[in-house]
Amino acid sequence: MLNTIRHKEFFNPINVEKDVHILGVGAVGSHIATFLTRLGIKHIHLWDFDDVEDHNIPNQAYNQHDLGKNKTEALAQHLKDINPEINITIYEKYTNEELSGYVFACVDNIEVRKEVYENNEFNAKIEAVFDTRIALEEGQLISAKWKEENHVENLLNLSDFNHNEVEEETTACGSKLAILPTVILVANLAITNFINFIKTNELKTFLSFNAFNMKISK
Repeated sequence: MLNTIRHKEFFNPINVEKDVHILGVGAVGSHIATFLTRLGIKHIHLWDFDDVEDHNIPNQAYNQHDLGKNKTEALAQHLKDINPEINITIYEKYTNEELSGYVFACVDNIEVRKEVYENNEFNAKIEAVFDTRIALEEGQLISAKWKEENHVENLLNLSDFNHNEVEEETTACGSKLAILPTVILVANLAITNFINFIKTNELKTFLSFNAFNMKISK
């Protein structure tokens, strides 16, 4: 059993009664999954169809033994090594499924994110969405209470461009250049916002940062 005594008084995972979905378990998503598991979250859904490649090792939560494995399967084993009691469900591509609970959007294609949000725009089963975006040194976290219409509309507006535009601007998760400190910082911000939401029902809807200037703005 995972012993969470050091943080349970501050954050008790038993208060997370709904599932957690992580869309994309590459750089940001794999670390978010690891952090959530160490916090004691027991019901996690992992979405990804990619396999682990050698260039993933420096900034993702995989090791050399995972090369060639599907990311969701490799990550599920890592999470079970941390907490054998965890309940993990794995999926490949998102194909219009209805989500629920807490959603971390870390896929490397902005068009897929937009599709997810549009398909679930009026889905009352979702509590909150945490959208992570990174370039080499900079990143953004856009969060939304899903029962707040203006939050959902804001996230849809900020996802209203195509994948080629994202690659040109290198502002979204999955840019060709990536370094671990930027990845870890946006993952930490997403987890912190998630914890605050569970504890207070409040969240920061927009955070922008430069990992190497050490500046975070709202």
